[in-house]
Order: sequence, then structure tokens, then C-alpha cells
Amino acid sequence: MISTQKHRQEMDRIFSIFPKIKELLGIEKLCRHLGFEEDVTKCILDMKPVGFNGKLYSSEYERDFETDYSVAEIKPYLSDPDKLKLTIDGLDNVSWFRQKQKEFLEKIRIKIQPQQPKIKSGLKMS
Repeated sequence: MISTQKHRQEMDRIFSIFPKIKELLGIEKLCRHLGFEEDVTKCILDMKPVGFNGKLYSSEYERDFETDYSVAEIKPYLSDPDKLKLTIDGLDNVSWFRQKQKEFLEKIRIKIQPQQPKIKSGLKMS
């Protein structure tokens, strides 16, 4: 049986050889949370665009959103190519869910007012 310390050393070695593995493990966990089936998740982790349909769960809105057809894929962040993100239809997953929520609200005729930046008022002391 491998000791905890030996196991940690082995994991550190794997992470140094495959630096993006931590990113991929995080995306795999996210895919499970969103509700992707295991075979779709495996395809996504192959770093190829994957078409899918069905429901995905948003913890921000605590509900499922349905899609007839969308494409999920992993892309690097523009600001840091070593970091990876899950995209759906070209949007990061958070933006995709926000767009779906907006579409839902518009469908049931609820208008969303764009948020205005807060203006600070008061006197400024010099």
C-alpha cells in the first residue's frame, strides 16, 4: 500500500509532467455538476468541440436549462493560455447560463433593466 506522503509525491510528479491536468480535473468536476453525461464529458476532455442536447444545471439560478443543440469545448483563457475554461456555444459556462436565463425571462415577458453604474455623491475633502 502506498503511503500518503508517497502518494502526494507521485501526484506532484504527475502535475509537473502534465501541468494542465489540474485544469482538466476541475473541468471534469464542473461537467459532472452541470449534468453532462460521462461519455460527453470524456469527449469534452479530449479538447474537441462536442455537440449535445438536453438539460444542464445552473447552481447560480438553481434550475435546469434546456438546449436543443449546443456545442461544448475547452478553450484556454486569452489572458493565461495555461488556464482552461469550459465554453458552451462560444461563451464561458457562466455567461451561457446568464444568457439562457435572460432568454427565459424575455420569453415569459419579464423585462430586465440593464444595471447602471452607481454614482458616488458627496463632498470630497482635499
